Amino acid sequence: MNETDGLELPATQKNLLQMARQGMLDLRGYERALKIIGFTPNTQKWNRFLDVLLLVLGAGLTVCGIYFFFAYNWAEMHRFVKMGIVGVLLLGLVIATSRLPEEKLPAKITLTVAGVLIGALLAVYGQVYQTGADSYKLFLGWVILMAGWVFVSKFTPMWFIWILLIDTTLILYWDQMVSWRSPQYSAIQLWGFAINGLFVLAWELFSGKTDWLVSRWTPRILSLINFYIVTAAATIFVSEGLDDDPYTLATSVVWLVFLPAMIYVYSQKKLDLFMLTLSAISLMTVFTTWVANQLDQSNFNNDFVPLILGLLIVGQTALVVTLLLRVSKSRKEVEQ
Repeated sequence: MNETDGLELPATQKNLLQMARQGMLDLRGYERALKIIGFTPNTQKWNRFLDVLLLVLGAGLTVCGIYFFFAYNWAEMHRFVKMGIVGVLLLGLVIATSRLPEEKLPAKITLTVAGVLIGALLAVYGQVYQTGADSYKLFLGWVILMAGWVFVSKFTPMWFIWILLIDTTLILYWDQMVSWRSPQYSAIQLWGFAINGLFVLAWELFSGKTDWLVSRWTPRILSLINFYIVTAAATIFVSEGLDDDPYTLATSVVWLVFLPAMIYVYSQKKLDLFMLTLSAISLMTVFTTWVANQLDQSNFNNDFVPLILGLLIVGQTALVVTLLLRVSKSRKEVEQ
């Protein structure tokens, strides 16, 4: 880029930094330019940040206070009082949401709090009338009743809470209805992987087409869960073998497909160093476990095993950091 090119580029932080590196802007001019384009937060932006932070903290503490209130005063309250308090709170939140502008953050947080209180209402109902229902039925009802609000909210935290409720429902159902009938308890790993994987795939496909799907922390956390599932299975497989559990082998095969796919997508299609770091940690964990298992089964002197494994981990970490820096640099050069 020559000296005149910088004057024709959009006023972005990346272009301004490039101009500063070429000597077209001094430090004071660079900082002034960042303030003009809104990159450096001003007083208004700090006030906005504090408003959102306090609103989220207030909503979270309110929900916690409601749950702890019932836990502490449960024995002293009449059943109609218990049901009435939760019902009135839930109704009030719904009315407040309908009165607020639906695209504004207060309306979305109010609706999220109402969705969380559905669980309190179901729990109170189950305890008051002693329905005897299994825990998974409570969470399943919570998921179903909350689904409509989730789809209309267009709010990332509410979607994330709903996905966690689905995962919890699956775990409780497996624990209460399946595990005592079947020794293949680890099949839940594949189901959990499939559910979270579908949500991550949908998130990535529609993130560029839908404004409110711009957040990256939701697919990252769900991918973290998936990485844990397949990495744990692969680690068990390389250290213990099948162990009469075909689902361990199946999940390990999924790991062999999942890991290269994640590396390719997030290094070539959409750069995401967090996802690549998870991939590297997963590969390092399985490989180090395999090496440790091979050393344990051989006649190698056990006194040197910790030293060898430590050097192996240090070497792998240095290699991963180098590769991640190279990938990041190459992607930035392509974008420029």
